[in-house]
Amino acid sequence: TGSRYPALNLSAQKQKEETLAALCELAMGAAGEQPVLITFEDVHWIDPTSQGVLDLLVAATARQRVLMVVTYRPEYTPPWSGFDHIMLLTLTRLARRQAAAMVERVTGGVPLPQEVLGLIVAKTDGVPLFVEELTKTVIESGLVIRANGAYALTGPVTDFAIPSTLHDSLMARLDRLAPVREVAQIGACIGREFSHALLAAISPMTDYALNDALQQLIASELLFAVGTPPEATYTFKHALVQDAAYESLLRRRRRELHFAIAQNLSNMQGTEPALLASHYTKAEMPEQAVPKWLEAGQKALAATHYSESIAHAQAGLSLLDALSSPRDRAVLEISLHTCLAFNYVATRGYGSEEVRVSYGRAEELLPELGDDRVALPVLLGIGIFHWLRADFPLSMKYFQNLLNRAERAGDDLMAFAARSEIATIQLWTGTPVQGKKLLLQVLDDYDPSKHVALTSKSTQDYGVFAASHGALTENFLGYFDSARKMAERGISIAREAKHPFSIGMALSVASCAAIERGEIATTFALASECINICEEQGFPFYADWSRAPKGLAAALEGRPEAGVIEIERAIAALESLGSLQSRPMLGIYWAEAMLLADRPEEVYETMRWNLNLIERYGEFGFLSPTRLMMARALLDYPDPNTKEAEAELHRCLDCARDQGGKMIELRAGISLARLWQTQGKTQKAHDLLKPVYDWFTEGFDTPDLKEAKALLQAMH
Repeated sequence: TGSRYPALNLSAQKQKEETLAALCELAMGAAGEQPVLITFEDVHWIDPTSQGVLDLLVAATARQRVLMVVTYRPEYTPPWSGFDHIMLLTLTRLARRQAAAMVERVTGGVPLPQEVLGLIVAKTDGVPLFVEELTKTVIESGLVIRANGAYALTGPVTDFAIPSTLHDSLMARLDRLAPVREVAQIGACIGREFSHALLAAISPMTDYALNDALQQLIASELLFAVGTPPEATYTFKHALVQDAAYESLLRRRRRELHFAIAQNLSNMQGTEPALLASHYTKAEMPEQAVPKWLEAGQKALAATHYSESIAHAQAGLSLLDALSSPRDRAVLEISLHTCLAFNYVATRGYGSEEVRVSYGRAEELLPELGDDRVALPVLLGIGIFHWLRADFPLSMKYFQNLLNRAERAGDDLMAFAARSEIATIQLWTGTPVQGKKLLLQVLDDYDPSKHVALTSKSTQDYGVFAASHGALTENFLGYFDSARKMAERGISIAREAKHPFSIGMALSVASCAAIERGEIATTFALASECINICEEQGFPFYADWSRAPKGLAAALEGRPEAGVIEIERAIAALESLGSLQSRPMLGIYWAEAMLLADRPEEVYETMRWNLNLIERYGEFGFLSPTRLMMARALLDYPDPNTKEAEAELHRCLDCARDQGGKMIELRAGISLARLWQTQGKTQKAHDLLKPVYDWFTEGFDTPDLKEAKALLQAMH
């Protein structure tokens, strides 16, 4: 379409949502011009994506000139049955009078003998399709003959076998079309709808014989046709007609036909892997079916059709026992479980039990396979799973294993991902100096054209990941200007890549880095943009993360209660996604907002809980700021506990110095210096704060350094 309709810069999930919405808008637009009838038939067989369209249409019709008629069997439960504009009608069997009227329609108004009519009405028990099919069976059977404007019996009714069920009736009609039945059987193997081209490729008949057979099936109304051969498309009148034709085949012949269909389809451009997988499965050829189910699952995953992807992967798993090669079975099972894990991450959160089970099974199979290249994406996924569950020692173990195997296998991409993850964990676990060194190495090695391939394995751009978390690391170490540049670099890489998820990550982490430096306006701008992009694209994780620094910014701006609510909302949302990583960091944001709301007692107790989290999960990078918040809470009590507060500040300083955390050392130094100043220990306060302040070489426009400078001048 050229420049008139440029490519959409949307995530696959958002593009899917927009497409479904556009379909709905087309229908509602038509309703603006004239009344519209929309029918959905046999919804008990609906696929998840079509269900999404139906749900949108049902909601939209409430205010439009639209009549929607939706038919389904009792096993389907409509999700919108409580809507005011919905009327549920249970269709009962036809009454005798209605069944008789239907028979008359089928005969074209030519009356049947009363005893035959009574027999049809009694046998069919008010089932509409059975009424129609049994009437046609009787007419075709020779039981009656048309003469003088009516049908007359050719002999006693008892001499003829009247089918007792709908299936028997359909089979009887097919049997009477024996010369052309094979065409119906081949079509039944292809599907409810099939093309003339594919049918001709499978059938052994000549073109003339095939066309003649199709015309007989159309004349009998077992098939409907659209178009003319060889471009024609045929549809079975009803799924039960297809079932009857299919079940009349011997198992061996079914297998042969499905294999022939799969072989022909595989030569046709654009054939969906799920369709091939289905035919190979019915042909009882698991070696061909399982890889196609995997391909179908991965394709659906890429398009964010998660329900379909899960179904395809599970179909592949169900066939694994039939594979003859143990190695092939293990490789495919690992890949199928990895596909499932990605789906469960997207639909149920990284911390879900389904993710753990899927990755756990994949991991069990790795030792017997002994193939590093197959193991690498599994190790990356498991490592990220434990990282987001805040089990940092275990995630570090997986990432280190990933790095070792990737280097051994010569996989530079996976080695790059491993180094990025390890460096970030080092910040979280209290060794930021080592983390910074590794992050700088990662960024030096980063090549967008090469490393973009990693986004399909982890959903994130590792150049963005490294730069963004580098900003937090530089903040912690006291390099505030460098931190700004790192955050800007992460955002720039993400925007150039036009990768929405990475843009969300870059903006979210940058907003956290900005609020740590006290940059309120910047925090609002970054967090708001992040939330807008993430909500537009349909991924909540980083939107929820951005709400925490945005809430703290609101508190620092003078709206502490609103800020507390926003941070609590972020914490609850992230926990619902199974993300426990950096929970102490969110707790610190909450504590600072709560102090501004004048609720120090709650802050102290929550920070004690924070200490337990840090000890439990190993997030020692948040130990010094947690102790600082405890000290500040003690000092803000109506009756300040200055002795315990001073002890906490000393613990905070010791921890910050051990970790190289100059940002927290500065803040703790300011708090302790102010305390000593009120106690008349001005020189001691000056001697504590002066060397800390003098260490800094950049970032003098930040509130913390401005406060430290003013305090030193006041004590001079």
